[in-house]
Amino acid sequence: MILAPGTERLKAVLETNIYIAAFAHPKGRNAAVWNAAVDGRYELVVSPAIIRETAKVLRGDFAWQEDRVQKAIREVAQVAHIIVPHSVLSVVTADPDDNRILECAMDGKADIIVSNDHHLLDLRMYAAIPNRGRSGLPPNAWPEVVPLQCMRADPSRWKAII
Repeated sequence: MILAPGTERLKAVLETNIYIAAFAHPKGRNAAVWNAAVDGRYELVVSPAIIRETAKVLRGDFAWQEDRVQKAIREVAQVAHIIVPHSVLSVVTADPDDNRILECAMDGKADIIVSNDHHLLDLRMYAAIPNRGRSGLPPNAWPEVVPLQCMRADPSRWKAII
């Protein structure tokens, strides 16, 4: 994707379940989110913790063979900007792994978190950063979203990207 000089792409962190759904159902709605990153329509930000959790779920819950897991993880590593967060958060107590998503978003200076996880969607605000679910964003809002927001992975909400 070619951007105008001085224009920055939107930075997004995908919650682990988005990767899982995209890889497990390549024609599903979450795959459209992943494919938009592959096509360079936004800058994907990921951390080693998110990559590890994705691999763990693909191995354990989906019984993927190791070579298939490694292929998916290599693709994420090639597409995304990998950051190593220095923040350590304990915001989501019901599911501590969700804190890794917040840490990546904060330290990676993401504009948005894309999630289907109710723990993240239920989080209304953290450190003055609003998080909203699907109903909180109008259609086509993603490119204009300013501080870090959390939205459901519904591609109809951001047609300009996908």
